[in-house]
Amino acid sequence: MRTPLIGRITELNQLAKQRGKGAASLVVLSGRRRIGKSSLVQEYGRSFAKFCQFQGLAPRPGIRMQDQLNAFADQFDTTFSAKKSHFKNWFDALKALAKEVQKGDVLVLLDELSWLATADPDFAGKLKILWDTEFKKNPRLVMVLCGSVSTWIERNVLSDSGFVGRISLVIRLGELPLSVVGKFWGNRSGRVSNFEKLRFLAVAGGVPKYLEELKPTDSTDSNIKRLCFTSGGYLFEDFNRIFSDIFGKRSEAYSRIVELLVVRRLTAQEIGQKLGSGLSRQLSEYLWDLTMSGFIQRDTRSKLDRPDSQRGSQYRVADNYLRFYLRYVHKNRSAIEAGLFSFAHLDGLIGWDSLLGLQFENLILNRLPEVITALELSNERINFAGPIRQSKTVRQEGVEIDLLLACRSNTYYLCEIKFRRYIDEYVIREVAEKITRLKLPKRASVRPVLIYAGDLDPAIGAADYFDKILNVERLLEGEQR
Repeated sequence: MRTPLIGRITELNQLAKQRGKGAASLVVLSGRRRIGKSSLVQEYGRSFAKFCQFQGLAPRPGIRMQDQLNAFADQFDTTFSAKKSHFKNWFDALKALAKEVQKGDVLVLLDELSWLATADPDFAGKLKILWDTEFKKNPRLVMVLCGSVSTWIERNVLSDSGFVGRISLVIRLGELPLSVVGKFWGNRSGRVSNFEKLRFLAVAGGVPKYLEELKPTDSTDSNIKRLCFTSGGYLFEDFNRIFSDIFGKRSEAYSRIVELLVVRRLTAQEIGQKLGSGLSRQLSEYLWDLTMSGFIQRDTRSKLDRPDSQRGSQYRVADNYLRFYLRYVHKNRSAIEAGLFSFAHLDGLIGWDSLLGLQFENLILNRLPEVITALELSNERINFAGPIRQSKTVRQEGVEIDLLLACRSNTYYLCEIKFRRYIDEYVIREVAEKITRLKLPKRASVRPVLIYAGDLDPAIGAADYFDKILNVERLLEGEQR
C-alpha cells in the first residue's frame, strides 16, 4: 500500500509549474537522506504519462563504474522492456535513455546522481552534452537530478559553468513544516498533546522517514526506546548508514567533526585545534560539505551592520537526530547491543533538559519562513534571520541571541526561544538583559519576541513586555497568529 505524501505542497506546486511551458525542464533536487526526495518526485510523477526512475548503487569498497552501468542497464531494461542492454560508458547509456524519452509526457528521475557518477569524473559533462543535443528535443520532458550528496550536486551541476542557463528549478528539500507533522499520528493526533509531539521532534527532527517509523499507539518515550535504544532499531542504525552512504571512506573524519560540535558551538579554528590539524583547506571543505548536507550550520558572530561576515562565526549541529544519537546512543552502543542499557524515559537522560532547549531551537531555525509567517512578519523586508553571538570585549558585554530578525526598516526583532513545561516571568528579565547588552546600530528599534512551547506564567502576559508571543504548539495544529 502506497504511503500518502504528507506536506510538500509548496514543492509540488513549484514542480507543477514546469509543465506545459513548451520547453523541456531540468530540475535539481537535493537534501539529506530520509528527507523524502524520491517520494516527492514519485508523487509528482503520478501526473505524467510515463515516469522513469534510475538510481545509483550505494557506495561500497571496490565499486566500479561498470557496476553502476550494469545496474543502470537492468533498470533500463525493466523500464523500457528492453533485453539485456549493456553499456560500456555513460555517454552511450544516457544517449540510449534520451532516445527512449524523445516523445510524450515524460518525467525522468536520476536518483542519487553522485552514486551513478562513481569513478567517472566526466559524468556531469556527458549529461550536459546530451541534455543540449538529445534530451531537450522533447518539449514535454522533465528531468530531475536528485541526490543526498548535496556537495557533489553543488560542485558538478549548480556551480558548473556548463549548466548555466539550463536549470529551470532548484529545490533544496528541508524538514517538514510543523503544521503537517501531526498527520503522522493519524486519527490519534487529536488525543496526543502537541507538547508530546514536540518531544519526539526534539529527537528525530521533521524528517519524514523518521516520523513514518513512529507508532501512534505508543508514547514518545516508548517510540524512542524502540527506535534508538534497541539493537537494530531504525534510529539506532541510521547514523552509520547516513555517513557511509554520503561520505564513503571519509565518513570517520566527518563524524569526528560532528561529535565535537555536539558538546558546544565552535569556530573553524577551534575545530582544527581539537582535531590537531589546524585550519586547513581540507577542514574548510569538510565544514562546507557538512553544512551543505544540512548536518551543521554556521552562525554569525559579527557586527549587526555586517551580519553575513564569516569572521569568528561558530558552527553548531543543525540536525536533531545526529545530535541526539551522538549525545546518548553512540557512547552507549555496546551496552545497547548487549541488552545492558536501561532506558525508561527521556527525562531520565543526563542533561536532557538543557539538550531539549537546543533541539527546540533547531526546530525553529530549520523552518524560519514558517515561523516568520506565524509572527505576521512576512511583509517585512528581512535582511538577516538567525542566531547572533556578540563576544565580550573591553567596550561591550558578551551576549547570545537565539534568533534575531534584522529588518530593512532598522527594526530588530530579538526572539527568545523556550521549551519548558512551565515558563515563569524571569524570561522577561533575561530578554531585557540581552537587549541591554546587544550593540545595535544607531537609531535602531528593538522589539522583544517570545517563541515558546509549554505553559506561560500569566504574569508574562500581564506585564505587556513582548511585542509578539508565538506558541509553537499552535503551529502543529496548523494555526498561526
